[in-house]
Amino acid sequence: MIKRGILQLFLLVLISVGSSSLVAFENTITKKEAVAKVVSEYPGKVLRTATVQRQGKQFYQVRVLMPDGRIINVLVDTETGRLRKQ
Repeated sequence: MIKRGILQLFLLVLISVGSSSLVAFENTITKKEAVAKVVSEYPGKVLRTATVQRQGKQFYQVRVLMPDGRIINVLVDTETGRLRKQ
């Protein structure tokens, strides 16, 4: 009896967490959109894009080869789309 109650509670939590994750996903920008924002602000060749965690938030890290030969890393907040050069 107790096992059944625990299982039901677990399934309820799992369902609610899953639906909130879907809502959060709808509010994020795509990796392609993040790269487009970075290139519009820092023109150059995109070398690499990765998803990283910083300070409990998720970012896209975009590495760009600038025309003058420098390599820069730009973080793009996956929720807001804000850029932050590293």
